[in-house]
Amino acid sequence: MHAFRLPLLSGVESLRHVFVGRGPAPRPEPPALTRELLGGADHRPVTLARARQVHSNRCLLVDGQTAMPEGIVGDGDALATSSGGIALGVATADCLPLILVDPVSRALGVVHAGWRGTVAGVLTSALDLMREKLDARPGRMVIGAGPAVGACCYRVGAEVIEAFERAYPAHINMIARRPAPGVTHLDLLEANRLQAQDAGVDLARFESLDLCTVCHPEETHSYRRQGLSAGRMWALGMLVD
Repeated sequence: MHAFRLPLLSGVESLRHVFVGRGPAPRPEPPALTRELLGGADHRPVTLARARQVHSNRCLLVDGQTAMPEGIVGDGDALATSSGGIALGVATADCLPLILVDPVSRALGVVHAGWRGTVAGVLTSALDLMREKLDARPGRMVIGAGPAVGACCYRVGAEVIEAFERAYPAHINMIARRPAPGVTHLDLLEANRLQAQDAGVDLARFESLDLCTVCHPEETHSYRRQGLSAGRMWALGMLVD
């Protein structure tokens, strides 16, 4: 199993995190992953919270009182908590996974950002909820981005670019790449970096694996490359004492 960690996030003492890539099981059971990868040396039980991902901008707040039948909190594409011992997880197969943490207020968020969620501002929604409910501050936030389809491979149609032009008119030339006449690629990572910057995040605290899921078949799953047979990867984060 490929498991990736980022130095900036690893430097936050109160956080355990991992971006899970390709492994022997194409769709691994996330509770087993959290126990193995976040449970510490003794693989102690870990409570996992996840959402039914619907390509929205909805962020769900999780605490020790949240009802989680089978770990599902509700419909949404971001999760946030300040409770220790609760792992937050999102599944991806080309969309961008993000883990964000304010080390001072001990606020954690995990985000699933596809193009629809990015246009709708899912990262901004997570930052807003973490500020309003968990006393987080964008200027203190550390953000890590996991494997996702890169601008090198993410060819999109005119309707996608038009949606980004409406949402981010000042940034469209940084988000849309045109490697050949009549061809447009979307830079999903850059779109979310700019969204973070607009929200007040210091981009020196934003780090990415820069691992394209289409270009790295040995390490990642990709819906664009594999179609319906594509497996799923996980981004997992948990606060600890």
